[in-house]
Amino acid sequence: MPSLFEDYGAQQPPLSSDETRRMRLRLDAHLARQQVRRRQVLWAGALAATVVVGVAAGLVLTRAPEPPSSIVSATQGPERVPLPANGQLELEAGGRAVLSTGLGADVELLDGAVTLQVHRAPGARWVVRVDGYSVEALGTRFRVMKTGARPEVVVYEGVVRVRGPGLPEDGVTMTTAPPVEAPVEQAAPSPDVRDPPPPAPPTPSPNAAPRWLPKFRDLLQRGDLEAAVRVIPPGFPAEASGATAKDLLDAGDLLAAAGEQARAEASYSRVCGVARGEGPCGLSQVRLAIARGTAGDPAAALSWASRYLTANPTGVFAPEMTGRSMSWRLARGQMVEAREAAQELLERWPDSKPWAAQARELLKAP
Repeated sequence: MPSLFEDYGAQQPPLSSDETRRMRLRLDAHLARQQVRRRQVLWAGALAATVVVGVAAGLVLTRAPEPPSSIVSATQGPERVPLPANGQLELEAGGRAVLSTGLGADVELLDGAVTLQVHRAPGARWVVRVDGYSVEALGTRFRVMKTGARPEVVVYEGVVRVRGPGLPEDGVTMTTAPPVEAPVEQAAPSPDVRDPPPPAPPTPSPNAAPRWLPKFRDLLQRGDLEAAVRVIPPGFPAEASGATAKDLLDAGDLLAAAGEQARAEASYSRVCGVARGEGPCGLSQVRLAIARGTAGDPAAALSWASRYLTANPTGVFAPEMTGRSMSWRLARGQMVEAREAAQELLERWPDSKPWAAQARELLKAP
């Protein structure tokens, strides 16, 4: 039932004199104050009821605010978005992503490819998620492309860790790996492929790991990659007593990023002597194949790739090793073998990027 003041306000009496006008203004002001008080009482009552219920249940409910999310689309061309800590995201033309930012950034890649340039910052995480995989970095520049299966990841600077289906539980680290250069014309060497040196036998592990290993693992876990490189002893990997396959892979990745390629490859070559199987051993063979190919030694690169493919014909890196083998065969002037690799690639992995496109071009050639 409306109050006297509300009823009066609803009647809207005509303002026929100054006295009536003043009375109307006073009544309108009083009515407005009354409505504000009523809302305050209702709000306070609801708050009190919430507090009472929470205390009665013995609960203290706190919820941190969720980082803001937004959809980024690159419909007209590349789309660039600034990130915290002076970082930058570049979404390639035709791409779509959901971006959440806080101290760092969380990117869910829906289509296309995205490149992140980020820097280390206290408490910051930089993650790209796509097709069940996650690619995380603490300070680097890297590109992730959606393929519908294992994403294509290219690291331009620094180190990233990739987790997802078919990979070890702790994920795999990836470091700077320049693409294989286009084949050049050269005289065809003998068709045999030179075998790389056999991996060194595993070093017996003592009961306790050397003092540098726990510190190395801790620094790597905290993301202090520069300090982690510095604690690796000068005699490594000859002084690798107690190192696990993961230690050897991580140390090799960091040494490669620091430009110490010979020590990095020596570290990779010990992995299969410590652990067998597609995980660490296969990953080390992939690392060695790419390193030898980048160094201009396609014969050794082919041998390491062949070892991986023989043991893991349907492995995670099988499409990439087959595609790179095609390029390395071309670099050696082995056109017949290169076309065979191209044919196998298209039959087994017709959507593998960018190798499938290169294979089609090769098979079109006379």
